[in-house]
Amino acid sequence: MGSAHHILVDDLSSWLGIGSPPSPTLMVSKLNEMGCDASLTHYGKPSFRTGASWDDIVEVALSLQPPM
Repeated sequence: MGSAHHILVDDLSSWLGIGSPPSPTLMVSKLNEMGCDASLTHYGKPSFRTGASWDDIVEVALSLQPPM
């Protein structure tokens, strides 16, 4: 997969002010449902890779973990 983004979900939650980080597994599943390439990574922290646009990533993250 040619992916533009490597997203650490702990950082994503901080950037978006959504409290606890969303599940990387759920993020990948939802992005795939939207037709975006996404897969889990084997990195030391919970993360995923995706070719999705930043807007799609934010939309999915907010749908899983609304802002506090």
